[in-house]
Amino acid sequence: MIALETLLHGGDPRVLHGVANVVDIVLHAPARFDELVACLSHDDAVVRMRAADAAEKVTRARPEVLASHRAALVALAAA
Repeated sequence: MIALETLLHGGDPRVLHGVANVVDIVLHAPARFDELVACLSHDDAVVRMRAADAAEKVTRARPEVLASHRAALVALAAA
């Protein structure tokens, strides 16, 4: 199993490299949404941006995965 962080890393920062693949993975394995949320705090700004895009797309299709992460996302936004 490849880490979502690895799929989102690298390449031209203007390109959503790996996002579609990550969205597909998380939609088929919703438990990996935790891993995607963790990428929102990654040291690499490009990984954070792509993780945010992927999280938005996943939650449009499966909003229920967001419920257990509300507090963490609010804290992250406040930081």
